[in-house]
Amino acid sequence: MDFILPLAVLVIAGLLAGLAAGMLGVGGSFITVPALYWVFVNFYGIDETIAIRAAFATGLAVVVPTALSGVYGHNKSHNIEWKSAVTAGITGFFGGLAGAYAATVLDGEILRFLFAGLLAVTAIRLFLDQRKKEGGIPVYDPFVLLAGGFITGIASGMFGIGGGVILVPFLIVIVGFPTKKAVGTSSAYILFSAAGGIIMYLFRGIGAGVYLPFPSAGYISLLHFAVLAMATVTMANAGVFLNRKFNEKVIRVIFIILLIFSALEMIRA
Repeated sequence: MDFILPLAVLVIAGLLAGLAAGMLGVGGSFITVPALYWVFVNFYGIDETIAIRAAFATGLAVVVPTALSGVYGHNKSHNIEWKSAVTAGITGFFGGLAGAYAATVLDGEILRFLFAGLLAVTAIRLFLDQRKKEGGIPVYDPFVLLAGGFITGIASGMFGIGGGVILVPFLIVIVGFPTKKAVGTSSAYILFSAAGGIIMYLFRGIGAGVYLPFPSAGYISLLHFAVLAMATVTMANAGVFLNRKFNEKVIRVIFIILLIFSALEMIRA
């Protein structure tokens, strides 16, 4: 019976992450990573440093099927600027490689607090952006997108996030995207940044001979990946539907609340 509680925690986290992914253009890892870390430490007794790396790696792997489901819905709604997504995604892939490598050499406690700080700063920056009006198509600036894609990719790989929690505010505040376009474009970008991080977590985990007390590949828990992936994909299209129904300001507020909640949970863990 001991397996029921951690399973329930991950299913609920997966459902919420899928909803957030479709609605907010994120991978959902800012929900799944704290849940995975809590399960790994409290139910499996895994060392904190290994646990946080495994949580980042597994959360990042879950991002791919979740993002694919969200991309399908956002593309139908014409909310993806594909040229911008691919441009940022090219450097995002290499940033993901670099970030994941850094995560495999840094101490777990440092990673946990850096992750919490990243979420909090992103929430504050998005809250402080007080532009009165949203709309229109932003000017395509490849240099800004390449730079933003690489920086976001580093955070993606290092913290096991798809990168949407950074790229969505970046596209809104810096590039000038309307919120819904930023959400949709971010969903497509995530596929690139996540791929880079996943590859590095696989090879670094296998190379280090990391042992996890469940089926795994490198730092990625295959068991928990399967549970979370089924839950997130189930809810991703529901999130896309809500994205169409809610106005821009409501989506921003929900995004900010979830970021702050997840940051507090990582500090408290």
